[in-house]
Amino acid sequence: MLSTTRLLDFLRVSLHVLVAVLLAVGLMGLVGQLRSDAPLAALALPLIFACVYMVGTVWHFHGKDYPAWAPYAWLAVVSALWVGLVQMSEDFVWLEFPLVMLACVLLTTWWELAATAALLAVALTATAPGGGPGAVIGPTIGTVLAVIIVHAYQALRAEADHYRQMAEDLKAAQREAAKAEHAAGVAEERARLAREVHDTMAQGLSSIVLLGRAMDKQLSLIHI
Repeated sequence: MLSTTRLLDFLRVSLHVLVAVLLAVGLMGLVGQLRSDAPLAALALPLIFACVYMVGTVWHFHGKDYPAWAPYAWLAVVSALWVGLVQMSEDFVWLEFPLVMLACVLLTTWWELAATAALLAVALTATAPGGGPGAVIGPTIGTVLAVIIVHAYQALRAEADHYRQMAEDLKAAQREAAKAEHAAGVAEERARLAREVHDTMAQGLSSIVLLGRAMDKQLSLIHI
């Protein structure tokens, strides 16, 4: 279970690293365009995207309390920023894959499918025109793989949670067995003490009776 937990942590961290790498790739492509027709202010949008993404992940990592709608709003804002990035430079289109993963993690099945289809449509709009069949097949395969990876991750996490719960139940059962064994030991000790007290008192009473009979015989002999 420990190795599975480490694998899950590695996959979660890998998702954030993937976002950072793909954002850097897109940013390098955008910087190359700045020499010609792209305004310098265009760099502000990738920075905003990075800040919003980081705030959401850090907030979630530290377990901060937030409203139930906050993750959905965060995903919507990040996705909208990504659409803006794609409009500026096609190099940002590959951020679609981690966004699909996030949608699969945060949303229920039907919303997950709708969000995945919408993200793929935006990616194809950027890559398909004039790109040939590969510009369609590449993003599509990448999107399918992203969905498969997320569901495999969720299956591993469910298995890890199951075994963790089993371990906790086993520990609880062991604690209950230890308490029952302790209670049985206490009861047995009390019973032993009660028997000893009873035997001691019985022996004492028997001694008193025997002594009384002996004294009675002695008194009878004296009177004779």
